[in-house]
Amino acid sequence: MERLASQGMKFTQAYASSVCSPSRVSLMSGMNAARHRVTNWTLNRNASVDAKDDELDFPLWNVNGMQPVDTIERSVFVNSLPQLLKENGYLTVHAGKAHFGAVGTPGADPINLGFDVNIAGHAAGGPGSFLGTENFGNNKDGTPKSPWGVPGLEEYYSQDIFLTEALTQKALKV
Repeated sequence: MERLASQGMKFTQAYASSVCSPSRVSLMSGMNAARHRVTNWTLNRNASVDAKDDELDFPLWNVNGMQPVDTIERSVFVNSLPQLLKENGYLTVHAGKAHFGAVGTPGADPINLGFDVNIAGHAAGGPGSFLGTENFGNNKDGTPKSPWGVPGLEEYYSQDIFLTEALTQKALKV
């Protein structure tokens, strides 16, 4: 941590939104939400999570999030920060909540966005459970009980371990 503090870089200008997916897309793309048009959290392909309104019609936002290809409708195609870092010789690791793209799209998997290693990142915006004793929201065979089941942590199933501890232990193995 000391080396990171002394040799790291401090960013003083950034884009943030009130929900996670637009902020994540801004961080990974360098665009603000007005440009990338991901204005709410993403989950299911082509499905808006905006509340219906009797008087307002919402624009066709990019409800499928960010994508590494330009063929996914209602999404923004980006050459992401992790991809740029990877192309310049950096090892890129993603750990924890991803929530970059909708289920069933390439952007749902951080590996497709340039990360060399992905630990538990997927399309859902929250875990099915924070507890290893509940398999982090998955069945014992690793299949999710809902879209919220955290993938890739089977080695910690049925253990008395919290999600952040499992993520940390797995990341330390990289």
